[in-house]
Amino acid sequence: MISVQTTYRVLTGSNYGFNVFLYCLLAYPFSNPVLSKALDVARSGNYVIRNCNAGESGSMAEQLQTLLPQIYDNLQGVIADAALGTNSQHGFSALFKKNDSIDFVQGIFKSMAAGKPVPIHTEGRTTNPLLNLGWPTIVCVDPEEQPDIARGCAMEPVPAGNDGQYVMLCPLFWEIEEEAASWECPRVRRNTLTPNDDTLAVNQQAALVHELAHMYGVTPPNKDDESYIIGDAVDLDEENSLQNAANFAYFYAGKKAQTVKKPILGLHEAFSGAVSSASKICYS
Repeated sequence: MISVQTTYRVLTGSNYGFNVFLYCLLAYPFSNPVLSKALDVARSGNYVIRNCNAGESGSMAEQLQTLLPQIYDNLQGVIADAALGTNSQHGFSALFKKNDSIDFVQGIFKSMAAGKPVPIHTEGRTTNPLLNLGWPTIVCVDPEEQPDIARGCAMEPVPAGNDGQYVMLCPLFWEIEEEAASWECPRVRRNTLTPNDDTLAVNQQAALVHELAHMYGVTPPNKDDESYIIGDAVDLDEENSLQNAANFAYFYAGKKAQTVKKPILGLHEAFSGAVSSASKICYS
């Protein structure tokens, strides 16, 4: 499989690496995505899958119908772990700071697991909010059918983006690993996360969790202020951490990649010089 670093360099000719490997095309408008293949529709639970070659053996739709149930199952453990709050061993203290955040964090993950209906574009619709809801929809971007969106995918090479009820899967999504691995967990060395990048969340499951967090309302007031690198995400205060989708992706990935082989991992306290075992990421 082509590595993310290699893919980035091929697409951009740059060695700058993960620091600009963003999950969201926040500067690129995904409004009214073209869903030209009207019959190309599949489902997984409450999630609608469109434009992914449904019905074909080995298709992207078929892969998503395998991947999404795995995420649903993993989310049950994530939700249970979030209930522990600052007693969690997978980074709750690092990523969400206080027990006051438990209900909000669990609510976002529960919405993902259930495929809760989401607000849709309301132009020409009734103002009744109950009638302005739609099922969360995952769309595979086809460069030939959706050239404008495909160009957006390539502007800052990303695996996925979000627009309201749609998660748009860019071609790069299919080139990254399926799930986080324990060796991708960062360590704390001299009170600094190493590596301090987005490696832990550069996988299909975490990318979907990131975009679904946006879908269910996790977005900073100023989209340009979103933090993607793990050190930046850990360094956010409580309010901003709950508005940063990467924090949810890292918490999910940390629980998925839990390991006893690398117990010294990303700490919120590490940035002030105090190491606390209660806020480790990927540690079981």
